[in-house]
Amino acid sequence: MYEYIHCPIYVVMPNHFHCIIAIQRDGENAADIESRADMETRADMESAPTVSLPDVIQSFKRHSTIEYIKLVKQNILPPFDKQIWQRGYYEHIIRNEHEYQKIYEYIENNPIKWEEDKYYE
Repeated sequence: MYEYIHCPIYVVMPNHFHCIIAIQRDGENAADIESRADMETRADMESAPTVSLPDVIQSFKRHSTIEYIKLVKQNILPPFDKQIWQRGYYEHIIRNEHEYQKIYEYIENNPIKWEEDKYYE
């Protein structure tokens, strides 16, 4: 959907979803993009493709809901009441490699710990 979005890991749980979303351009990481944005002129920034995290999340929720509805209409998935996604989302900016590894491992191991989740039924 977005050329500059990379998702190195994600997991779909019974009642929530975890992922790492990297917004990149030409091999840059988020810190490089932030530094470059401070140095570029407004005209340079306006000519560069941009996407924000809220744009990505909104698009993901919209497209996944559309696909879910298609599967409901085909009697493949059960109907849902009112909405699939909650209104907001939790975000955290990963600032270094250590933090990245910690969060990556948390996402990777989340299914193993599902029975310990407070929403486990």
